[in-house]
Amino acid sequence: MTLIILTFVTISSILVSISVIYAIGKIKSIEEAGNKLISAGKPGVSQEGPFHNLEGKPLWDMLSGKTLPDGVNQNDVENYREEYAPVLLKTIKLVFAEGQNDGKFGQPRAAPKNERLVKTLRMSINSWLPSQDISSLYNAGYDSCRAEGNESSRLRMTLAEVAGSLFAKLQLPTPPGIVDSLIAPTAKSSDDSDVPMSVAEDRLDEK
Repeated sequence: MTLIILTFVTISSILVSISVIYAIGKIKSIEEAGNKLISAGKPGVSQEGPFHNLEGKPLWDMLSGKTLPDGVNQNDVENYREEYAPVLLKTIKLVFAEGQNDGKFGQPRAAPKNERLVKTLRMSINSWLPSQDISSLYNAGYDSCRAEGNESSRLRMTLAEVAGSLFAKLQLPTPPGIVDSLIAPTAKSSDDSDVPMSVAEDRLDEK
């Protein structure tokens, strides 16, 4: 009788153990499936991001024609350039504003970093600019706080040259009104457009 009871208890224990192991396995499977569904729903997960997943200097090098990553052809680069135009425009304005704020509040001149996070209507991305260009933009912003007359005109010329050079490096046309949006004109100049910068920027974002 005792042997029968012991046998029954042993068998019951084995069955319970098997049931527990099976249940744990099912729970893990459900968790893994749920995690896969969550990951699939997140932006940028297992999906190619903008600009062939490039940001910062590698992206600039591709857009400026210095490099051509595997899997990217020249037509892709041309399309990427058009998509990047609003990012470049926003970057120029951010660097200028950074210098302007430092000058306005009496902060010492800083060495602006080459890379910064830029947000447009379509994306958020790390944007990179060459050191010489980014320093010129920052210094123009810094000096603009106290610039008047001829000095203001000189800064406007500097901005026009730097902005034009940056867009030219990516084989893009310079947006109209970019200088006026940063430093108000002292008089109507022949190289400035009647198109407000806010309108031009919206047009770039809509492309």
